[in-house]
Amino acid sequence: AQAGAQGLLEENRKLKAERAAGRVVLELDPKRVRFGPIANRDERSLSTKDEAFAELKADLSANGQEFPIKVRSVEGDPQHDYEVVAGHRRLKAALELDREKDGGFTVLALLDEQTAELKSIALKMFRENKVRKDLTPYEYGRMFQKWIDAGVFRTQNEIAAATKLSQPTVSVYTAVFQLPREIHQAFGDPGQISLRWVHELGKALKTREAETLKRAKEIARMNPRPTADAVYEMLIAPGDADGGQAAQRRG
Repeated sequence: AQAGAQGLLEENRKLKAERAAGRVVLELDPKRVRFGPIANRDERSLSTKDEAFAELKADLSANGQEFPIKVRSVEGDPQHDYEVVAGHRRLKAALELDREKDGGFTVLALLDEQTAELKSIALKMFRENKVRKDLTPYEYGRMFQKWIDAGVFRTQNEIAAATKLSQPTVSVYTAVFQLPREIHQAFGDPGQISLRWVHELGKALKTREAETLKRAKEIARMNPRPTADAVYEMLIAPGDADGGQAAQRRG
């Protein structure tokens, strides 16, 4: 009996040590896990219309979850016990499967209590996606702007220093996200906008903004929609008296 009690004490000590180190794997109701204020995923990549997301969801349904998401505990939220640190697509897929499957669907999560600071959470998310090369320029720009809006970092220079990216790189990512809504809609999915297009798009907006935005609206109404490269060429083409019609002829 004494040996059994000693074993339980040792197991409890080990569990506490793992919890402190952020290595406890929990099986959670995905509805009790919330998205954080600096989530870096564009809604399009969290939809079954996105091929990669659809494949992830199908794999989770068929084979279960191999890699846990990372969460931190939260207080003062009656609807949620945890907040996701990394693994937003896996959580979204689990939420959809929870609605669709009889008996629901649980999500495996690593409890990471060492991420109380938003800055730590933000950099964890950045490192995970950088390793996987998983975000589009638009999503990186959206993420960096959210960091600034949430007060995680004050400037693009601070983001550059923390992520070890150059300041111009951070700036051009953010510029993709900050392009006018009409430009994003012209591409359909702003994730298709290349970093190397930002300079010329910015120049077109600066020198002939009204015409460029009008042309973008016309492109957005085209069916079928031109390829991303064709959209870019239409938007930066020299202005003319019937810019929109000329752009459509070039498509």
